[in-house]
Amino acid sequence: MNPVSFELENEKYQLIPHTGFEAINLYRKVNGAVGNMVNALPKGGVDGASSFAAIAAAFEGYGDDEFRLLVETTLKNVTVVTPGKKNVSLSDMDAIAAHFDGRLGGMYSLLFEVWDREKMLPFELAPATGPNGNGTTGTPTSGDSQTKTTPTANGSVK
Repeated sequence: MNPVSFELENEKYQLIPHTGFEAINLYRKVNGAVGNMVNALPKGGVDGASSFAAIAAAFEGYGDDEFRLLVETTLKNVTVVTPGKKNVSLSDMDAIAAHFDGRLGGMYSLLFEVWDREKMLPFELAPATGPNGNGTTGTPTSGDSQTKTTPTANGSVK
């Protein structure tokens, strides 16, 4: 698979998409989490607080091991490649925690970005909400010219 480069919250990342059973299993887990989140959203409209509550609801029933597996599986193929900084592989929870120290909400933004870029079902079926009408987020940096819409660390949607 070809790496996908993108920028999110002033950091540059490179993702090697998941393949095989790992991709299928991650797809299944993401669908469950996002389904829980969608069910928790209010019907009348979404704001920062309701988005945060929905994200919390999505992971509420996860035990420590299940949550860790979802986060590590999602981010293990992601490397931080921000110019002027040392490249960091987010291959395990220690690296993830160190990278997001003091801004753990950014981890959720990155999770959603990876799921979006890997075309997980909930994002493929989502209504077109981006400026180009494509329902996606982040800043593309190589060959991907779409602008995307994703939940941010504070629970709002950008």
